[in-house]
Amino acid sequence: MEYRALNILALLYKIFAWVVLVGGSITSLIALFSLSSISRSLGLPSSVGTGFLAFLFILGTAVFNFIFLLGLGEALSLLLEVDKNTKAVLAQASDKQIKTPKAA
Repeated sequence: MEYRALNILALLYKIFAWVVLVGGSITSLIALFSLSSISRSLGLPSSVGTGFLAFLFILGTAVFNFIFLLGLGEALSLLLEVDKNTKAVLAQASDKQIKTPKAA
């Protein structure tokens, strides 16, 4: 297997993307409930709004990072596949000795 390190890096980006999405989702839910309850216990106004804004911000950031990291991993995989297919086509062309027709 050629470019083993790049294959591993692409896989790690994809795995880390899912970890970020799951972790961000859990963290956003925790922020939603904990900020609301902390604000309520302190007697601060707009307790639901603060928790909800934190929930949206954390979830939005997690989704953005997920898309970025997954795209990066897929782009690396795509480049590696293009390289592999290009080498296969070149090897096949050199085996068949494809002759191009001469212009008149």
